[in-house]
Amino acid sequence: MAGIPTTLVTRDGFDTIVSNAFSGFGFPAEGPVTYLFPSDMFLEGSSMQPLEEHMEDMLAGLTQWKPQHEGLGITEVNTVDIEGKDYREVFEKCNNLFLRNQWSDDLPVIPPTEDIVSWIMKGTDLDADYKFGTVPPRGGVANVHSLAVCLAMAGGRPEYFPVFQACVEACIEPQSAMQSWSSTTNSVVPCCIVNGPVARDIRLSHGYACLGPNAAFPAGQVIGRAIRILCMTLGGAIPGTGDKAIFGGLSATNVVFAEDEENVPEGWKLWSEERGYARGTNVVTQTLVNSKNNIYWEFGDEKANLETLYSVAGCMAVPNLTKYDKTLGVMKHDGTDKLNPDINSGLLILPPVFVQSIIDNNGFDQASLKQFLFDESKLPYELCKRMGYLGRINDYVLDEPAEPGDMIPFVQDPSQIHITYAGGVQGGHGYWMTGFCLGQTVSKEIKLPKNWDDLLLDAEIAMGPIPSE
Repeated sequence: MAGIPTTLVTRDGFDTIVSNAFSGFGFPAEGPVTYLFPSDMFLEGSSMQPLEEHMEDMLAGLTQWKPQHEGLGITEVNTVDIEGKDYREVFEKCNNLFLRNQWSDDLPVIPPTEDIVSWIMKGTDLDADYKFGTVPPRGGVANVHSLAVCLAMAGGRPEYFPVFQACVEACIEPQSAMQSWSSTTNSVVPCCIVNGPVARDIRLSHGYACLGPNAAFPAGQVIGRAIRILCMTLGGAIPGTGDKAIFGGLSATNVVFAEDEENVPEGWKLWSEERGYARGTNVVTQTLVNSKNNIYWEFGDEKANLETLYSVAGCMAVPNLTKYDKTLGVMKHDGTDKLNPDINSGLLILPPVFVQSIIDNNGFDQASLKQFLFDESKLPYELCKRMGYLGRINDYVLDEPAEPGDMIPFVQDPSQIHITYAGGVQGGHGYWMTGFCLGQTVSKEIKLPKNWDDLLLDAEIAMGPIPSE
């Protein structure tokens, strides 16, 4: 019967998360009516009385509810007219409007006028209404036009669009589990690493400040911010409502950078090559991370290099339950005896000059480096037991239950340790980002439009020649 509410069960504070998910499944905005229950009700041995009190309403919602709305959703988006005495006033009014309606992040946006959005769409050969999918958890439609709007708001350019598109395609891939990482209390961000000549074409940094702002190489910050705007506007990941990240670390512009392909030592595979792509292929690989650790070191001879590697392994070994939790179970042998290379095990960024030093002075190759880090980042059984990790470890990491005296890894095999190479020509620092337990690593090829050379020429006219790193 129309008018009987859908009844959804959730814990205190998560009603907006459930509403987003409800919308993402295609239900109309008139529902749901959500009953909130105390968090401890879902713990073992707790009282089920609150659930019993609403049982009839729940059954009615599950069996009798029908939507009052019979249309197919929004079919037309109206434009907004903003007037002012000058450009400054219009710009201010636009940004205030966007803030009031939570249509953007908390930074000033470029008003996505029809002219700017049309200009951004020169970065693709696809039609404006071409649909890539929906953005979990709210389920907003990700089509060419909506992506162009997000990129325009972030200050993007047409040549950024193909990389941004690939990043979005990776994010909304079911394997990525965006419905989870975009709404969890964990401070998760998508980390997107670009391989191929497109990185230099669009001024995406692999050198100094590759994870931060750099006016000479602005693409990473802009594309990362556009991803965040898309998560919030189309995916509903608004802090405190759709996104429950307690701290929200790193999420302002996410993490988007390029691998330093020119300086990776000879014989070492790029990360895209490890994932099955030929060198020179334009590809984005997205993995999920939730913390960062800058590692300072000395290097240059055998002893210093070895001390540095112990320091790196020590950072990778820092206890963090997210490394062992739930869907890391995807890395176990799933009846095929094959290891899953797509787990979000974390990301280690090493400067190529340091890698060359451990080759020359310590005799490491790519496989032996991963083996060293695998062996030296294990945690003792006793520590894991004190921290309450053993249940997850036994369920989702190890094939056989851990025993006293064991040293326990956070991945099953050294090949599951992710390393990429960037950071400039110095080498006295490394960077470790812990992986997130939900979802998996996803790669997508970048598709360039037919007018690519023209776009790059326009960019050079506007910003000058591409500087060296």
